[in-house]
Amino acid sequence: MDQKHYLTPELIKEVLRQASDIVWKMGVLSKFTKNWYDVLTVSPLGLIHIEGNEDTGWKHITERHGFFSGKGYFGEGAVGNPNKFTRNSTPIYDYRNISDHIYSQNQIDSKPHPDNDLFVKYSGKSSLFKGSNGTEMEFHLVLYKGTKIVHSLYPTKSLEGKRHKRVLKGFIRSNDKIKAEHKIIDDYVMVFIPYENIQGVIRYTIVFKIDKETQMTKGYIQTHALNGDPIFTTYPALCNFKVNTVLPKGFEEADIEFVRFINGLTLADLSKLEAVIDKIEKQLQQVIDKEASHSGR
Repeated sequence: MDQKHYLTPELIKEVLRQASDIVWKMGVLSKFTKNWYDVLTVSPLGLIHIEGNEDTGWKHITERHGFFSGKGYFGEGAVGNPNKFTRNSTPIYDYRNISDHIYSQNQIDSKPHPDNDLFVKYSGKSSLFKGSNGTEMEFHLVLYKGTKIVHSLYPTKSLEGKRHKRVLKGFIRSNDKIKAEHKIIDDYVMVFIPYENIQGVIRYTIVFKIDKETQMTKGYIQTHALNGDPIFTTYPALCNFKVNTVLPKGFEEADIEFVRFINGLTLADLSKLEAVIDKIEKQLQQVIDKEASHSGR
């Protein structure tokens, strides 16, 4: 298991030193940071939010629980499919407000946790997030033990309803590698949605060819070898359908329509195609096991 990059006792002292700066008593909302352990903001109740990294702090919260996060995770349940904030969430307000609200309720979660010696978890309900419409949802707030430094904050359930059930256990959709290609002379758009294993190797790619005029889609599943090289393609019948999203007029990465288009693909329900991938992978594994059995005779 990879070593987690949490705050050490020495770094906790540094964070507390930064949080004691008089500037936080002057109504400053946030400061620029240079290091992952730098203080980003201090809430009205004195909760300390750090810039963080993939294991702790704001970056950890956003990568795991941000609605449009492109980060994928392996594991069962919430570990592999973490619950999300709303698509319109504004962290500088939502994270601070929710954290203070949960902390003020002082309901400590006593369930055993692998890192009980490092953290204390609070649980409670709050509607202090964008798009709540006054409806309270349950959250968990995790602090470094003996401090007001926020390690994590997350909803018990995704705030915009139940997310698509994860089909593939051994592969994750590589949201940060999804791409669309388009040439001016072509009357179609090519979309590539890769899936990678725990080693970061792309093993499958769902490819869509979308007709720009009719929005009808033809697609296939590209299978890659263990080293990531494409080896063969599969053409499931269910890969012919009409897309329910609007194709962007431009395909520049900075174009807002393109960004929205790609974000939509990261959230698209591709469970039926993922089931085909799962079937292909099981068939490949059977072949590998059979060859291994023969070679061992």
